[in-house]
Amino acid sequence: DDDATTDEGLLKAIRVIEQSDIGELLLWISIPCTGGCPLQDKNWARYVRTNDTRGMANLEAHWALFRVLWARVETLIKLALAKGAIIVIEWPSRCKYWNDPAVRKFLGALRDPGTGTKVRPNTVITHGCMFNARTKAGRPIMKPWRITAIAREPSLGQKFAQGMRRTCDGQHEHASCRGKDLKRSEHYPPGFVQAVHKCFADYVIGLRVLNL
Repeated sequence: DDDATTDEGLLKAIRVIEQSDIGELLLWISIPCTGGCPLQDKNWARYVRTNDTRGMANLEAHWALFRVLWARVETLIKLALAKGAIIVIEWPSRCKYWNDPAVRKFLGALRDPGTGTKVRPNTVITHGCMFNARTKAGRPIMKPWRITAIAREPSLGQKFAQGMRRTCDGQHEHASCRGKDLKRSEHYPPGFVQAVHKCFADYVIGLRVLNL
């Protein structure tokens, strides 16, 4: 596997972007979200209460990894925008990374590299149960994801985001997502992946139509 924290890993990603055709690139960003999980607040309180220095160091390491990766993500997003790519960020909806000052500042200051106009990210909440996310025993998992789509063409970015939006229809009960099922939920279900591919295909076609 490539390591995005290394210069070699970053350069490989840059080369892929630079060699891609204009408007035919999807940059999907899903940095490991362990440090930003809301449950980590309780873990941190326990670590402090019990003077668990190893636990505190482990959690701090997750945040340190996030900051290294996010700094590289900023570089890749800027390059991908110049290539007319659709850029998508996915984390769980309650992940604290969404409210990290560096993330908020960067997304709020995005500009079209050609015109200098403001690029507005499009954000939706989608539920894994509507993509058939399930426990090993076959019970639906809600798994709320927050998806932010970024594109130079506003209508296409919005269309991509809305194409990924699925909210629970309330026709089933959700299983608790913990233990091994929590680990399983790190993988996208096939229905989710199919939706991503369809939205990307629609983006490429839509961009071609606009450029006719």
